[in-house]
Amino acid sequence: MWSFAELLGPNGIFVNAIARGPVNTPMWAQFAENAGPDAAANRATRAAQLPMRRFAEPTKSPAPSFSWPIRTTATSPE
Repeated sequence: MWSFAELLGPNGIFVNAIARGPVNTPMWAQFAENAGPDAAANRATRAAQLPMRRFAEPTKSPAPSFSWPIRTTATSPE
C-alpha cells in the first residue's frame, strides 16, 4: 500500500489501507514446506518477524473494508 501512497500522494490523494499480514491458510503451510526441510521452524521464523508474533486466523479476520472518500471542496495542486 505504500506504493499507492507514494504514487498518489503528490496529487493530494490520501491512501489508507489495512494490511493484516499473513493468514494461517493452506497456502502458507505449503510455502513453509517448500522453503526447506523443517516446515515448523520456517513458520516459526516467519511468525517471529510479525508484529503480533503469530499468523492471523481466517476465522478471526475482519471483513474486507473499503471506503471511497469524497472531497467536498476543490483544491488546486500546489
